[in-house]
Amino acid sequence: MDEREDAKRDAGGPGETHPISSAPPPTPAYQAWLAGSRSRQAQAFEVARRWYLAGRRLEMLALAEELGVSRPTLYRWAGSREQLLADVIWSFADELFRTAAERAPGSGAERIVEVVRRFTYWVAEAEPLRRFLEADAERALRILTRRHGGVQGRLVEAYERLLREEVERSELALPLAPSLFAYVIVRVGEAFLYNDAIAALEPDIESLLAVIRVLLAVEPDA
Repeated sequence: MDEREDAKRDAGGPGETHPISSAPPPTPAYQAWLAGSRSRQAQAFEVARRWYLAGRRLEMLALAEELGVSRPTLYRWAGSREQLLADVIWSFADELFRTAAERAPGSGAERIVEVVRRFTYWVAEAEPLRRFLEADAERALRILTRRHGGVQGRLVEAYERLLREEVERSELALPLAPSLFAYVIVRVGEAFLYNDAIAALEPDIESLLAVIRVLLAVEPDA
């Protein structure tokens, strides 16, 4: 009976009818950069990352001119401006998440809580993201928190991988299917990280962690 219930939960089960965010495939430019290529596509992505870090507005015409290519070529490589922004932002967020997962001590629920803490803190401290929210709030929140924005779905997948890893190695018992629980972590994280009313970073990390601990049935810190 327990094995059948576990199988049902891992498969999603009848309760998993939630609107899981979809993670878009990487554009050719992002894919080339991920592969460590020295191609023009990878160069375009690297320049876009540098501009984002420097707080420079990412305009496709200016980027095409910088690279010495036509705008249609740049669009073929990197997609639309929002696609490129989403890929660039996620490329940094992915680095932060992987580092948080590598450095987080412990195992099971405690490790999940620690990854959430480290990742959320680092995102809240990211000055380029803060500048982007201040300069283009509506677009930033659309990219960061919408189902098809390009960031949320990838973060859900990252948390799902982490959860499945802990289920395998530490027999972590989740109250929901890993995909649904990952989605819940991300959505709760957004609620305690961004202030939609003023489109700004207003982190309340301790409250976020308190909620995650309750969901994972972890005793609060003394």
